[in-house]
Amino acid sequence: MLYEIREQQEPDRHLVVRRFTASAAEIGPLMGDAFGAVYQYVGRHGLQPIGAPIGCYQIGSGTSFDVRAGCVVDVLAESEGDLEPYLLRGGPALVTEHVGSYDELPKAYEALESRARELGYELDHGSMWEEYLTGPEVPPEQMRTVVHWPLKITG
Repeated sequence: MLYEIREQQEPDRHLVVRRFTASAAEIGPLMGDAFGAVYQYVGRHGLQPIGAPIGCYQIGSGTSFDVRAGCVVDVLAESEGDLEPYLLRGGPALVTEHVGSYDELPKAYEALESRARELGYELDHGSMWEEYLTGPEVPPEQMRTVVHWPLKITG
């Protein structure tokens, strides 16, 4: 798949998230549970979700990821149980859309890394995120995920 990669300035975003640590193989089921809990919270509190569900990733120790799964909301939320507010910091990022199964998402990340090298940029390996334009209920070849990978800011 050819990826169209663009550089863009990301705004700060306020999210409600559930945070967990998981291996790549464990993320899918945990994301579904997290999104369900987040959207129930949003409904109970009369908040307005903005845009698609989001998964934020930091590479943890070994093969694990620190994951925050949730959605952007219109106002700053309060913590409740294992749900918490999260400020997704804005700034310059490389962005691309992946069409295909979640299993093939590493190809999008490889394309972003390659483009960053071409441009002489360094990517921030501690804070990438994905917007899920479609859910797992669609056929894998129709899944659409936008991948955002912030650039490291030096100086």
